[in-house]
Amino acid sequence: MNLIDSLLMWARSLAAWLRPQGVELTVGSSPTDILRRSAWVNLRRGDREAELILWDSGEAEFSASGPNGGVTQQHYEVEGVDGLAPVLARLLESIT
Repeated sequence: MNLIDSLLMWARSLAAWLRPQGVELTVGSSPTDILRRSAWVNLRRGDREAELILWDSGEAEFSASGPNGGVTQQHYEVEGVDGLAPVLARLLESIT
């Protein structure tokens, strides 16, 4: 399984769990026939928001904003599906 498909499957598998927690989930991806595919997940809970944009190359951009209005941004180089797990954990932690 590639990184894009892993991210999309992760997000969709959590949708039913996130909704009762008050988390709004938005998921999207680029068309499959373009050269550099990407997908994104946006989580919003109250005054917190976190987003991850991931390209099939493993490049990823993470951003999160909190109740004080501060924004955190970080670039990741994700190596394989196992390398995606800590980034996804950070995404969830950002909205709790």
